[in-house]
Amino acid sequence: MNSQDLTEVRADIWLWAARFFQTRSLAKQMLSSGKIEIGGQPIQPSRLLRTGDVLHITRANELYVINVLALS
Repeated sequence: MNSQDLTEVRADIWLWAARFFQTRSLAKQMLSSGKIEIGGQPIQPSRLLRTGDVLHITRANELYVINVLALS
């Protein structure tokens, strides 16, 4: 299976694989604490991401807006 076959992947796995967080545990922690949203709604680690989703990540006093262009 290659990345073009994927249509959905768990949010915690994608955030770790895309290197937004050093470990999957850190990604899960941020997701569970409500600091990552899609469409203004906090998401859980098991949320399936699709190409085209827009994530809003709040870290410290900064807001990152991430467009999901590909899945890994």
